[in-house]
Amino acid sequence: MKRSIYNILFSVLLISGMAIAVSSANSTASGLPANAPEKPAGTGIEKFSVREGKRIYNHLCLACHGATGRGSGPNWVTGEVNPADLTKYKESDHEHIFQTVKNGSIGVGKSNLCPSWKNNISDEEIGYIISFIDTLKK
Repeated sequence: MKRSIYNILFSVLLISGMAIAVSSANSTASGLPANAPEKPAGTGIEKFSVREGKRIYNHLCLACHGATGRGSGPNWVTGEVNPADLTKYKESDHEHIFQTVKNGSIGVGKSNLCPSWKNNISDEEIGYIISFIDTLKK
């Protein structure tokens, strides 16, 4: 009896693990299906992510990068190292921005002045910040 319970438990765990592996293989790091459009047109998702990104940016980034993203925030004192001018970033820089927000500027080989936010916000929220930063170029 004891052996059959272990066999059933093992089978359930094995099947669960296989289901998770199949699910992971069909999705991206963001949790979306691999074939999902990056920004579904006309759904309002873009507006939400930009609005939410601005809210998070204002809370975490504005003090140094400023409202315009040019690196002249109210708490920044001009020094040897100035905050990045976020208006100069291109879409191809998204991964760099993501890594900087997540791991801090030291995590991408820069100064230690920009903190890591990985313990405070999710990867999805970092994506929202990037959506907002994209609007600063316009």
